[in-house]
Formats: sequence, structure tokens, C-alpha cells
Amino acid sequence: LQNRNILNNTGFIHSTGAFSNVCLTGYPGSINNSGVIDGFVIEMRDTAYINKANGNTVIRNGQMLTLGSGVADGGARSRSLQVLDKAVLTVEKGAVIDARTHVTKETLSQYLNIADTLVLNGILLLPSDTPPEVVKELGQHIEGDGSIQVGDITGGFNYYIAQVTGSTSGNTGKGLYQEGATVNIDAGDKAGYRFLGWTAAPDSVVIPDASAVQTTFTM
Repeated sequence: LQNRNILNNTGFIHSTGAFSNVCLTGYPGSINNSGVIDGFVIEMRDTAYINKANGNTVIRNGQMLTLGSGVADGGARSRSLQVLDKAVLTVEKGAVIDARTHVTKETLSQYLNIADTLVLNGILLLPSDTPPEVVKELGQHIEGDGSIQVGDITGGFNYYIAQVTGSTSGNTGKGLYQEGATVNIDAGDKAGYRFLGWTAAPDSVVIPDASAVQTTFTM
């Protein structure tokens, strides 16, 4: 869908094709949205393509979204990704977001902006000089069972996603950790209930003291 003027959406737009499914283009094309949009709205500007993930948006198995300068429209425009507030972008297993090849740590926030939730079951590639604190901040918006690869395959390192559900002590343990890192978890208290124990998936995750309210595991 290419909009070259004004699109007033008071209903529901659901896209099921490739990740470039809902396309806002033209000058000054705009969308007045008081309804629901599932999918990418792509703003095509003179120097940039801005992929905005709305509602529930999916990058599917086998697809790659490459971000950075000069990667769109034959190299004439840059491509960036925004996950908007109240939106969920799911990267399926086998899908890749490449924010490494044409991006540096200085330009990462320019090309990758996650305001709400990225469900990462695939791979996110980040520049080799990405500071750990930036990765940690990204981890507050990322769920799933995929990984973040910082740097190249041989000289870089991976972060994996920890998720803890059922706790009453907030986002305990949630975040990104390198393999071998210690993850602290706390089940919290709930009036009228008794804590029974922790369970882990996959089975390769071992919680040594699974009956303790406060315990750790190794990523």
C-alpha cells in the first residue's frame, strides 16, 4: 500500500506479506491513524527509509533487515528501524536484523530505536564497539529466545536473553547476558501463597537451588 497523500485510518490494517508491507511514501504523504495498524509503515524521505513497526509486526524466517547508511534504494538512502510505543516487533527464528555492517556505536541509536518490545527469536547483529551499557539498555526492551551478536563471528561475542515469569519482584533477572554470566533471580512474596520452586526451559539451564526464593543460575 503506497500512500502519496493522506490516509485516514479509523479501522484495521493488517499486513501479511514481506516486511515492507505497509508503505507510506510520497511528499507529503501522511497517515492519520486512530485505528489499528499491524505491520511496518515505511516513511520514504529524500535521504532515508524509516521502518516504523506498528501494532504486531513480524520479520519472518529467512528475512534480513539491514540498517545503516546507504543500504536502501541502491545506496542513495539510509534505512532505520523504530519499534513504536505500544508496538511489538517479532523477529522469527531464522530472521536477522543487521545493525552491524553499516552502523557504528555512534550511529546505533540513529538507526535502531526500540520504544516498546522486540521479541527476538532470531539474531540481532550489533557493531563490534557497542558498549556493554548500551546492550544492557536494549535488554530492557527485548524478549524471546534468540541472541545478540556483537562484532564478527570469530572475534565477537554473544548475548542471550533471560526471562523470568511469575515473580512478584518486578523484572527480576530479565536482561541480556553473555554465556557463563551469573543471573540473580528473586521470586518475591505473595500473601496467602507458598513458594514451591523454579522451573527452567530449555533443559540446559540448571538452577542449582531451585527451591530457594532468591537464587542464581548460569547463562
